[in-house]
Amino acid sequence: PSAAAPRSLADAAPDSQVHNFLSSVYFDGEDGGQAACCFRRRIAQEEGAQLFRIRWYGGVRGPDGLPRPTGADTLFFLELKTHHNFEMTSQKSTKERFALRGNLVSPFLRGELPAAEAVRLMEADASCKKPPTEEKRAKTLALAHFIQQLVLRERLQPRVRTVYHRTAFQLSDSNDVRISLDLPVYLLPELGAGRRPWDGDFLALTLDSRFPRAEPFTHGVLEVKTSDAAPAWVEDELEGSGIPVAMPKFSKFQHGFAVHYSPTTPIVPYWMDSWREQRAQLLAPLPVDHTGRDRGERASLETPLANWGASDGISSH
Repeated sequence: PSAAAPRSLADAAPDSQVHNFLSSVYFDGEDGGQAACCFRRRIAQEEGAQLFRIRWYGGVRGPDGLPRPTGADTLFFLELKTHHNFEMTSQKSTKERFALRGNLVSPFLRGELPAAEAVRLMEADASCKKPPTEEKRAKTLALAHFIQQLVLRERLQPRVRTVYHRTAFQLSDSNDVRISLDLPVYLLPELGAGRRPWDGDFLALTLDSRFPRAEPFTHGVLEVKTSDAAPAWVEDELEGSGIPVAMPKFSKFQHGFAVHYSPTTPIVPYWMDSWREQRAQLLAPLPVDHTGRDRGERASLETPLANWGASDGISSH
C-alpha cells in the first residue's frame, strides 16, 4: 500500500497523527564559523565529538501546522550524542538522556537551577514510576551536570529544529532488525531573519516560534538498525528496489545547519558535494515489474538544495 504525503503539515487533516511526530531542537555556537563547534566536530567525525539536543514527542498542532509542546508540563528529553571511532577506541557511539518538565528546562539551561536540584525534582515527579537505583541516579546526575556545563561553557543556543513523522517496523519477538521511516521531514532554522533572539527561554521558543513558510525536506529518511551484521534480505531489498539512495551517516542536524547557515559555514556534509551524482541516480527510471508497470512514482526534484523533495528515500543504514 502507498499514500501520498501531504505537501505540508498545514495541508494535513486536523486528526492526523500528531502523536507520532518527533520534534528536536539542536544546540550549537553563535555562528557558522569557528564558534559552531558541534557542527564542525561532528562533520569531521572527531573522536568524542558531541551534540546536544532537546526532544519531545507529539504535542498539539500550531498555527503553521507544526507540533508544539502542550505547555509547562511537557516532558522534554535532554540528549547528548557522543561520536566514537570504533576502530580506534573499540567504543560505539552513544546517546544518553534524561527528562525534565517544561517549566524546569529554561532555568536549567541558564544555570539558575543546579543539576542536582533538577534531578531531585524529577525523581519526585509523578512520571518517575519507581525510585532509581543509586547507580542510575549517579549516572543521571553526572549527565545533567555535564550537559549544563557544556551549554554554559560553549554558550550553546538553539540552531536547528527538526520535525518529522516516524513509522517504525520490527518483529514483535526480535530486535535484530529495526527499520524506521521519517516522512515528512522538516529542517528549520532557530536563528536568523524573522526569528526571535535567544533569551534563554526554551519553553517560550518552542511555543511561540512561527514557521509560516515551512516546506518539507524532499526526501524521506529510511534508517535500518541491526544488532549484528545485516541479514542478506535487508541488502537485497534496499539495493534491489532501486528506490532508496544509500547515504551513510546522513544527519538531519548537519544538513539543516549547512542549508540555513551556509553563508557562514565553511564546510558542508559530504552528501552535498555529491548531490549531482545522487540526483542523477534518483531520477533514473524505476525498475519495472513483470506486469510492465513501474513500481512507484518519483517526485520532481526541480527544487532548491535547501528544499529537497518528499517522495524518495535516503537510506542511512
